[in-house]
Amino acid sequence: MKIQKININNYRNLDGIEVCFHPRVNFIVGETNLGKTNLLSLLNTIFNWRSFNESDFFDLEEPIKIELQISLDDIEKGHFEDLFSPEESDSIYISAIQDSPEDNINFIHTESNTSISPKLLREVNYIYYDSLRNPSNELTFDKKRGVGKFLNHLYAKYLETSGTDDIDFIDKSELGGLLGFINECLGKIKAFKDFSISAKADNDARNLLARIICLKDDQDFNLQQSGYGVQYISLICLTIFERLMSRGLTKDKKYFEDEEGKAYSSMVLGLDEPEIHLHPYMQRSLIKYLMKIIDNKDKDFTELISKLFSLDGFLGQIIICTHSPSILLSSYKQIIRIYKDDDGNLSVKNGPEIRLPANLKKQLNKNMPYVKEAFFSKCVILVEGDTEIGAFPEFAETLGIDLDGNGISIIQAGSADSIPPLMKLLNRFGILNIGLMDQDKKNDEYERISNLYFTERYDFEEDVVNTCFENDEKDVLLDMIEENDSKGKDRVIEKDKLNSIIKKYSLELNEIEKNHDFKVDDSDILYPIILAWLDINKSIITGKVIGETLSEENIPNIFKEVLTEAVRISRNA
Repeated sequence: MKIQKININNYRNLDGIEVCFHPRVNFIVGETNLGKTNLLSLLNTIFNWRSFNESDFFDLEEPIKIELQISLDDIEKGHFEDLFSPEESDSIYISAIQDSPEDNINFIHTESNTSISPKLLREVNYIYYDSLRNPSNELTFDKKRGVGKFLNHLYAKYLETSGTDDIDFIDKSELGGLLGFINECLGKIKAFKDFSISAKADNDARNLLARIICLKDDQDFNLQQSGYGVQYISLICLTIFERLMSRGLTKDKKYFEDEEGKAYSSMVLGLDEPEIHLHPYMQRSLIKYLMKIIDNKDKDFTELISKLFSLDGFLGQIIICTHSPSILLSSYKQIIRIYKDDDGNLSVKNGPEIRLPANLKKQLNKNMPYVKEAFFSKCVILVEGDTEIGAFPEFAETLGIDLDGNGISIIQAGSADSIPPLMKLLNRFGILNIGLMDQDKKNDEYERISNLYFTERYDFEEDVVNTCFENDEKDVLLDMIEENDSKGKDRVIEKDKLNSIIKKYSLELNEIEKNHDFKVDDSDILYPIILAWLDINKSIITGKVIGETLSEENIPNIFKEVLTEAVRISRNA
């Protein structure tokens, strides 16, 4: 069973929103305090508790009403008997209604108004991982709290299957000597003597071994004293086993069997900011590992659940609230964005509902690894290449613009033709954006796109060179080259390169017949020489150098306009 869609009414700040889920993995993004965690808490109440709390009611005079669409795998059909959607046999629509804080949640089949037992909803096996959990309180064998219940279960299972008891692991002759010494000492104390109190071996020595066994790494460091990153990863994975054990699943009672007799369990993982304390690479590694688990592709994990619970696999789904671009995968279909619209109302954009032409879809998925940060921004500036991505943050600093403070991201589209489709994608997600393309790409179609700007000259580099020459500041560029080129002004640019630059930029110059360095007196010749150097050295580093070098007066006006507009847009977001 997987959650397809949820309509929320009168629950906390999520009143009136609809969320559509990807069947495999979902990343819920948005600014702080918009209700991402509330969504996970709502699902936790629906699938694991009897009722909502008073604080969950947005309006105490109105009921909380949640409308769910749940999809069923082939082997799960019949779980709700003959209740299913008339139009979709693999789906069921369920309404969860609680009239007041004093009542319990009532579940009904939406189309027929037939009552549904809460026990049937429990079989979704929704696991809510709260990032506020304290791993050190659970990663121990002697405490039956959280995942500690599962660790304690492993120890108890061994004793049960081996037919041994805790006390069997102790040398009883040595224990007798210890007890004799202790009682000889205590016997000299009046209270112990008068009330015949003495030290004895506990015949029910349950959990004795659990207090001896601990989790350590290969350096002999106790896991409870290890870094939080290792603890949290361990806790998240063990939480799955804790759930299976707590539910008391048995093959006859709670599993779904396929035609081959293999047993599967539904499972929905709700994870709140699992990236906390994790390095970016470890964030991605964790998500990929969890996906292998729900896809039943991790051999070791599958063998373990089979050994411990006679379970062959999961019918799984993952829902993640995150503030980390690093944790996102490369499909916009998996992203759900919560934000406030122009009127200040809470709104949701669902990746699974976005439909784009196949050619755009392919191009966007190719560029997704480079635009993930955009989903966490108030406004995005899309630029073409490396030089722009290096220069614009420096331009912003020179202009006194705090990009981070305004929630502005500078994103490299990779090519000019990628900018319009990326703008379209961001618009679909309600992310405000501005595009900047080179003048040579300008056409009637692109001119009609709102918030798409073009360089005033041929491209970024010529805007920079032209502005400095018009301001009679060409020495600024020469000094920059001298400082950042190993040969300085003695660097020679070959005539073929110069002539190709003249042709590329349509400069009104005759063909150049010899190579040139930067010590020429003719400004007309110096212009293509500098353009050639910038063309040869295109890179993020070169862009950063340009950004650091130019004063406010020498920053091309179009770049100032783009940055200023981004600030205006972000402040209205």
